[in-house]
Amino acid sequence: MKLPLVFIVALFVSIQCPARHIVGCVVDSLGIPVDDATAIVSANDSIVAIQHSDAHGEIRFFSDHPGALILEVQAIGFDSSMVVLPGNVDNFTVVLLSTPGIVRLDELTVVSDRSTTVKRLANGNRFFLSSSARAMSDPFMALKEIPSIISDPSNSTVSMLDGKAPLVLVNGIEINSGIKPISPEDIEYVEVIDAVPARYLSRGVQAIINIQLRKNRPPYIWTELATRHEVPLRNGFGVWYFEVGNEKVSLYGRASVNYTTHDDSNGMVSQENTDYAQYYDWSTRTDGHSYLGELIFKYLPTSRDYLALELYERYNHSSDLTTRKGEFDSGIVMPYSMESHGLNRSGIFTSSVYYKHDFDSGTELEIVAGYNNNHNRLSCGSVESFGTSSYDNSLLYKNLRHSGNITVDFLRAYDNGNYLQIGSYTTLLSDRIAMHLQHLFRHANYAEYLYGGFSGSVRRLYYMISVGVQGTWLTAGSYNNHYIRPRISTSGTWQFSSSSSARVSYTMNNSAPDAAKLNPYNTSTDSLTVNRGNPALVPQSSNSVKLEFIFNRGNVYLSASGGANFFTDLIVPGGYTDPNGVYVNTYFNQGRYHNYVADADLSYRFGDSERFNGRVYAGLNYTRRYYTGYPATNNLSYYGGFAAWYRKFYFGADVSLSPLVYTDITVTRNLRPIVANVQVNYNITPNLYVAVCLQGFAGDLRTKVTTSNGTYRSEALSCFSESGLHPWILVRWNMRRNVKRKIKLGTVLQSTETGIQLR
Repeated sequence: MKLPLVFIVALFVSIQCPARHIVGCVVDSLGIPVDDATAIVSANDSIVAIQHSDAHGEIRFFSDHPGALILEVQAIGFDSSMVVLPGNVDNFTVVLLSTPGIVRLDELTVVSDRSTTVKRLANGNRFFLSSSARAMSDPFMALKEIPSIISDPSNSTVSMLDGKAPLVLVNGIEINSGIKPISPEDIEYVEVIDAVPARYLSRGVQAIINIQLRKNRPPYIWTELATRHEVPLRNGFGVWYFEVGNEKVSLYGRASVNYTTHDDSNGMVSQENTDYAQYYDWSTRTDGHSYLGELIFKYLPTSRDYLALELYERYNHSSDLTTRKGEFDSGIVMPYSMESHGLNRSGIFTSSVYYKHDFDSGTELEIVAGYNNNHNRLSCGSVESFGTSSYDNSLLYKNLRHSGNITVDFLRAYDNGNYLQIGSYTTLLSDRIAMHLQHLFRHANYAEYLYGGFSGSVRRLYYMISVGVQGTWLTAGSYNNHYIRPRISTSGTWQFSSSSSARVSYTMNNSAPDAAKLNPYNTSTDSLTVNRGNPALVPQSSNSVKLEFIFNRGNVYLSASGGANFFTDLIVPGGYTDPNGVYVNTYFNQGRYHNYVADADLSYRFGDSERFNGRVYAGLNYTRRYYTGYPATNNLSYYGGFAAWYRKFYFGADVSLSPLVYTDITVTRNLRPIVANVQVNYNITPNLYVAVCLQGFAGDLRTKVTTSNGTYRSEALSCFSESGLHPWILVRWNMRRNVKRKIKLGTVLQSTETGIQLR
């Protein structure tokens, strides 16, 4: 019933208008034509055209937008000028005034550098790349200079400063590894959104990065090969990407192979309860490999219609060997040992279809449908020995998940720069978990989410308000539950001046537990502890308020924020001791919980030429937590890094420390930095570079976790060699061939399924 209704609304509000042929002239104060002036044409806060004046100062372009257009005209030797072109006017003249002290050079072309400009949005900020970043061949390398995010060229990932993984969009459309095919010179701007609209709240999205491309500029043929290996061999991968096509049709694909060999970790555990005490040393060795393949076929049947089909498959295989040796004391001290062999195999298959239609009146209709099928087979052969007694704790789990989703999104842009967005997101999920090949647990979840939002501006105030309502019907074993929960996301930005602004945001969200937290069956191979979910869990509710101040001037970017988060029915790990003296690790809904958060981030770009430039950043986060029935706790974390380019070299480093992390019953002490990497790249050619990285230069990550709950107490010290000093070498080559006509939306589909695993 929803789909026809959205179509009817789209047809009702759309107005069919012919394309406008706009002609203008750029002159100086004496009326002399200005050649090679750049005109950036925008409508509703989006770039619609970029044109250059000819020798007669004339600029011509076509626009499908019937309303007012904003023209920003720039030329070397002149002050920039901004004019508004009403919807009923298709001719214009722009007069540029000479900039004092600047001489025009007839044989020198200078591209305007807006990289020090930060445009405020209602729920985020818009950044622009420098000319040196646009000249790079690797988009992840170019994104290193954007404040508020961390770009990792070697792993081809982007994250927020606090480590959160954002949803990445290209031209406002969801993607999967879609940054890869982008040439930095095609990036118009990068938006970093930290007040997420209601559309994405139901999926747990906490931040968004939107990369807007110039019109008709993506590569028509592109391919990339890369391989990375640690020394000595432990982790490594090989990957191939490609995209070929023309203005009507294109094909994007990728294939990769990853391997892990002898990934070792070790530690110590001591635990005690009412009638026993136990101590042991442990070690684990993991080996594995994975394969991934993806194809996306994109077709542009008309200038206003866009269709894409995706096929995605991934397979993972890993094995591990764990040994324990120690003592067990239940009044009589006896030796304790355990040996466990684990095998984990999982696979995911995804197929998706995407359709978008642009109406003449600034109206868009977007439909995405997908189906996911994945499986996970976990087997573990485990034998425990207490003195002369031995126990077989082997288990075999087989998990199968089917899931599907469909999104219908309708966007209406108005002439005054306001936006209206409505839509629905429907999901259907079914899990079947078998133990020793007998069906034990079934988890089914049907959810319907309806949302709507409106955004705009009044003078220097930019605002966004969006709301959603989700109905959920679920079955978890013998438990049945259904509920209707609202979501709200609203934010407003007041710009005091061109260099300072303040943003306030409020979010009300509800997060449902996943299948692993609902599964009531034991997944532990330890006879003294049990790990299982709680099928009676209900969604946790949160209300969050955040106030942020942003200052930027020249190469300096400073952000300071404070906020509060209030939770009801917070889902937390917990435990209890059963009548047999066995400690059960599970999950609970806690009554109430709140925290107060303060952040500060500073970023500075240095260098004054394309031969040498870079960025350095630093930040800290302070959180004070209040759990029901427990004393308040404090957590302070730090992070920092730099990126520098000199001639053909790139130097980079990132460090992140979070000494203490609290829950209600646990304290985690990170004895080493969570991230500590130093990297050097050398560009042999513009399209070929070699990278060497010292990851974990501070040493192996060591954590100490203390748990105290009733009569149960444990202390676990762990050393993870995976995060330690493991130098690696990467070789990456890419080739691009650019044309002006190409499907412009980029990669638009992604697998939304991450798989189901019990551990």
